[in-house]
Amino acid sequence: MFKFWKALPEWAQWVIYLPCVFISSAGAGLLASLPMLIGWVLWGNPSKVSVIIFSSLSALVATTVFYWAAFYLAPRGKKIAGGILYAAMMFLWVLTFIRITYEWSQGITPVNYKDIATLCQTLIGITWGSFLFISAFRSNDEKQL
Repeated sequence: MFKFWKALPEWAQWVIYLPCVFISSAGAGLLASLPMLIGWVLWGNPSKVSVIIFSSLSALVATTVFYWAAFYLAPRGKKIAGGILYAAMMFLWVLTFIRITYEWSQGITPVNYKDIATLCQTLIGITWGSFLFISAFRSNDEKQL
C-alpha cells in the first residue's frame, strides 16, 4: 500500500490524506474491539470489565495507527501535518477528560463503567499519543515511529 501511496500525485495524496488517517485508525480500533463485539452478539451483554479492557485496547491500537498514518502518509511537511493532528486530538482528549471529571466532581452524572472506559481511552490517547508524537519528532527516519 505504501508503494501505491507514493505513486499517487501529491495533490491526490493531500486530498485523501485526512480520510485515510481517520478511516485507518477507526478500522484498526474496530478490529481490536472485534472479540468484544462478537461476544456481545453471540452471548448478550458483555461484562463491564471486558468493555473497559477492550475499549482501552482498541484506543491503544487506534492511537498507534492514527499517529503512524498522520506522520507517514503526509506527502510533505510530515512533522507539521502530524503536529497539527496531534494538537487537535490532544485538545479533544483533554476536553473529554475535563468534562468527565467535572461531571463526576459536581455530581451531574454518577460514575458508571462507560465513563470509566472513556476515561481510560482518553488517558491512553494522551499518554501513548504523546509518546508516539515525541518519538516521531525526534526520528529522522521516515519509516520509524
